[in-house]
Amino acid sequence: MSVSSVKTVGVMGDGRTYEYVVGLRAVTSTDGMTADFYPFEMKFLGETATRIINEVKGVNRVRMLARRCLGLSPGRYRAARRADRGDRQGDIQEAEVAD
Repeated sequence: MSVSSVKTVGVMGDGRTYEYVVGLRAVTSTDGMTADFYPFEMKFLGETATRIINEVKGVNRVRMLARRCLGLSPGRYRAARRADRGDRQGDIQEAEVAD
């Protein structure tokens, strides 16, 4: 999970909010060199996004990052992840997802 430093306008209840975006990314890999996004069911994604928005203060939007990375070296894979997240000079901080 990553939290962007960019805020977005959202609607919660009858009002507008100006809060952060959370990006979720889950990949599977068998060799450590290639990665494929994990195909979550839509019901799970909807429930997870709703919980994050309702339970994490300061978040009003959740996005799922889906990208297939094939044949990338670990350094190129990390660079692709940064590009997915829009990470410029550390503007996104990694956070572990708690169960």
